[in-house]
Amino acid sequence: MPIISAFLTWALLLGVALRFASDSTKSMLSDVAEAVSQVVRWVIKFAPLGVMGLVFNAIAANGIETLFSYGKLIFLLVGAMFFDALVVNPIIVYIKTRQNPYPLVFKCLKDSGITAFFTRSSAANIPVNMKLCEELKLDKDTYSISIPLGATINMGGASITIAILTLAATHTLGQTVDFGTAVILCVLAAVSACGASGVAGGSLLLIPLACSLFGIPNDIAMQVVGVGFIVGVIQDSCETALNSSTDVLFTAAADIANKKKTSEAINEHKNLSGKSWTGFCWAYSLLFFAMISSTFFIRNQPAHEDASEQSDEERTELHVYGRQNEISPYQCQARAGNQRGNHTAAGSFSIEHS
Repeated sequence: MPIISAFLTWALLLGVALRFASDSTKSMLSDVAEAVSQVVRWVIKFAPLGVMGLVFNAIAANGIETLFSYGKLIFLLVGAMFFDALVVNPIIVYIKTRQNPYPLVFKCLKDSGITAFFTRSSAANIPVNMKLCEELKLDKDTYSISIPLGATINMGGASITIAILTLAATHTLGQTVDFGTAVILCVLAAVSACGASGVAGGSLLLIPLACSLFGIPNDIAMQVVGVGFIVGVIQDSCETALNSSTDVLFTAAADIANKKKTSEAINEHKNLSGKSWTGFCWAYSLLFFAMISSTFFIRNQPAHEDASEQSDEERTELHVYGRQNEISPYQCQARAGNQRGNHTAAGSFSIEHS
């Protein structure tokens, strides 16, 4: 573990320092990285010969019963991956989309998982996933980033492989692992799996890192890696199928949830706009009705006032005015009422003698 930590520390420091390097230095480092990757590809191509030697040695030493132990290990690995694909992932998708997740899960497994099962490479399956996202009518700005990124860091199947093979090694060595340590191992496997290469068997090279958590020597850890190569024909195919299909699955879940949220916001805005417009129409209608009613009420006010509301001086003045002009008291009251309606708001009036 200290050796691995030292390597990681120096790699981090050199990475920060080389940010200011010249273009020629960066080009040289890129060529060196490509050369190392090519060597790894050659080793992986010759891996079946090494696996054949390991199997021959195990059978020669322990008998044919060794194959049954490998069968149990394969069953455990594949069963855990199926549980993740058919139980854990649908729960995550349902929490995000609030709809039946299994049609989308089976669609991704059929169109992306089967292809990845035979290619055994997440990077090689990127075009298939891009085409599937286009068929699902997902947002191009989303899946054009999430699919290539998911092929690099979305390694759920790799984390399952690392955790199970490490626990198998501790069980073989007779070490007891409590629940808390197992959780730490799962977190470590999930984080370290993000650095696994997108080629066949890339996750197996991270097993020594996980074994160092329990103090397992590197020579025994490499034997575990050899066991991983033995069962890798089935294990790595199922692992890649899980990794690649979940890239599309989680991209679709995020896009569906985003579209739902946008649609709900638009509908809420429309409802609020409709309610506001309806309230405005009601208020305007009530105001218009009040104006019409007030106008009608003012125009139909009686032209005369009740005689009881008139003072003694007003009655005397109306009586004199009626005698002089030879008109009835009701006509006098009507003319007095018209003069009040045309007067100012002070409330007083006067009768002009003709």
